[in-house]
Amino acid sequence: MTRGGRYTIGPKGSEVQVGDYREALATLSRMRRPSWRRPNAQGHWGLVTGTDWVRRTANELGL
Repeated sequence: MTRGGRYTIGPKGSEVQVGDYREALATLSRMRRPSWRRPNAQGHWGLVTGTDWVRRTANELGL
């Protein structure tokens, strides 16, 4: 999910902002523990860390 049109990815203190979805996904896929910011139910942006990957085709994602 974007904030201000950009994806915020990476571990706390080393986060980077990326404007392109595919670039963000490629960067996340190279991380040992992928992490990114997303809003919670109250709308506050927090850092989450992925535990596994489920591969999907671009077509399945509607890209």
